[in-house]
Amino acid sequence: MGEFIFNLFLLIALLVFWVDSFQIEVWNDYIGARYYPMVILSIAVILLLIKVIRAWKEIPPEKRQEDLQGLRGCLKIKGNQRLALAFLCCLLYVMLLPVAGFLLSTFLFGIAASWLLGAKKPLQLIAAGACSSLPLFMVFVWGLNFRLPRGTGVLYSVALFLENLI
Repeated sequence: MGEFIFNLFLLIALLVFWVDSFQIEVWNDYIGARYYPMVILSIAVILLLIKVIRAWKEIPPEKRQEDLQGLRGCLKIKGNQRLALAFLCCLLYVMLLPVAGFLLSTFLFGIAASWLLGAKKPLQLIAAGACSSLPLFMVFVWGLNFRLPRGTGVLYSVALFLENLI
């Protein structure tokens, strides 16, 4: 069952990459930059789909039911709940990044990650958020001269204000 679940998650990730590859622009009639990743990902998706189907067929039906019940019981374990919350925090961070900007979303992610790791005092959480966002900001903006997302609307103005403070 573990092989099936791993391959299923990998298949979902490859499908997301495949859909995202349609947004690659063609430069000066050089179509290789766009279609090469699409072809490679298409082949990988087809092969992985075959592997997922084979892995599912290899699991006996009674074992499938037993494993699904064990998976539900697995989520009752506190460590697994924290792992699921950490995964959700990562997903929220990725969705929040373009909207809230790098500084604010990384600050909030640092607070959430520190809370999941056991920090409970508000001052510790704020310090962890600042220590996770500020050094990364300095490295990317000042060291690598890389422009990070600033957010949209009012959050864009807040990001500009915070960048001017730093």
